[in-house]
Amino acid sequence: MRKTTFKTVVGDVKFGAKGEWAEDRMLLVQFQNIKSNSLDEFRDLSTEVIIDPPQYKSGNLVYPYADAKK
Repeated sequence: MRKTTFKTVVGDVKFGAKGEWAEDRMLLVQFQNIKSNSLDEFRDLSTEVIIDPPQYKSGNLVYPYADAKK
């Protein structure tokens, strides 16, 4: 199992020598274009932008907060 790469819906999964994932799958996301206080906006995946890692990036970080409010 350690020498095999598994093709999954989250991408290729391969394990390191100690049993950990060989490639990290942590995503940095930012919610953008939120117009109200409704939780429905957070359920809508179009408001969730992937910032990092580059191979999954779907948008750019909006910073500082004042720029996000424009």
